[in-house]
This record gives sequence, C-alpha cells and structure tokens, in this order.
Amino acid sequence: MPFFSGRGMIHHMIFLRGIERLSGDPHGYTNAPFAHSRLVSLQSLTFSSPVVFFTGENGSAQSSLLEAITLRAKLPLPGARPAEHEPSLAQTHRLAGSLNLQWSPRTQYGTFLRPCDLQQQPAAACLEFFRNQCVPGGLHLVDTPECMFSPQRQLALLGLIKALVTGNAQFIIATNSPVLLAFPDAQIFDFDAKEITARSYDDTPVVTFMRAFLSDPSGHLRKL
Repeated sequence: MPFFSGRGMIHHMIFLRGIERLSGDPHGYTNAPFAHSRLVSLQSLTFSSPVVFFTGENGSAQSSLLEAITLRAKLPLPGARPAEHEPSLAQTHRLAGSLNLQWSPRTQYGTFLRPCDLQQQPAAACLEFFRNQCVPGGLHLVDTPECMFSPQRQLALLGLIKALVTGNAQFIIATNSPVLLAFPDAQIFDFDAKEITARSYDDTPVVTFMRAFLSDPSGHLRKL
C-alpha cells in the first residue's frame, strides 16, 4: 500500500508486517502482562501502513504489547542499550516469547523510546533528540511521546515522522493524542475495545470525546 503525501504517492517499506501469537492455550495465562483480556484474546495483527498507532486508556495493555514487540525484535534503547537487559521490561519477557514477528524484509536498525527517555531531555531539545534516535530505514517504537510535546510541537513531530517515513522508516506508536493520531493513512488499533480493534480516525474514542468536549466544554464541566 503506498503512502500518500501532498505531492503524490510514495512507495515505502513496511519491515514489520504483523505479529501473531504462537500456538498454546491463551487461557493458561493469568499473570501480568497476560492478565489483560486483550492480550489473552490476541491472535494476530497485520500492519499495512508505515505508521501504526496503539491507543486506549492507561492500563489497557498497549504499552505492554509495544514493549513485547521491542524485546522480540531486539530493538535497542537510546544509547544502544539492549532492551533485554533493561530491568523495567523484565515482566514483559513472557509476552515477548509468545509472539512471532512477520518481517518483509527485516531491518537491522531501530529504537524504542519511552516517556522516561524523553523526560531526560529539556523540552526544547526533545524534537532533536527524537531526530537523532530515529533513523531512515529503521523500525521505531515510541511510547506516549505526547508526554513531552505540546500540541504545537506534536505537529512538528508529525512533520519529522513524515520525513522519516519518506526515507523508509516504520513507526509503531502508543498514544492518546488526537493530533498524532491524525497522521495521514496511519493504522489505528483501539485497545479500549473488548478485543484490539482497527478504527478509523473519526471513530477512535479519544477523537470523538475531544470533539464532543471542545464543542461544548461548559456543558461537560457542568456534569462534574
């Protein structure tokens, strides 16, 4: 599937084409992170865009799945630190071991950026830090980047992501930002549903809520 830009259609690479759960009884998983019903029921996800979003309420497992893909893909943390040696990801190894990643082709480049990595940077330097960590031709997983980017800076971040995608980068991003979710032709997977569900931008819960709130903020506040 081509990626649309204002100047026409651009061919791009999608390195990670999908994930699937390895064979086994998913109902045998009762401890974290498999305690999430969405992960217990997960069979497969197919990625058809170079930009994929996982969105949902905090605690709905999108970050856990992002971490598991990172471990399975052996992506490094900033500074080339191996993710498999990161103590905060120890609980996710079991989930990572249950996944099969479908590559076409596999890239040797990429990174995993978490809120703690962005929070170590001065706010004004976050975009440059992001630019330095994410390279063309790589698979980049990013967890809630909106924690360090104002809405205006999120637009600048989208411009950077667009430029990297043009250079054959692929992104999987966990976010609840309606600004970031608006990236053209991105795939959006909703983790608020009973099972992980593909959504259009207009049907994504956080987008419909923000539109309703901004159309009548006083009305929403009167309900408090």
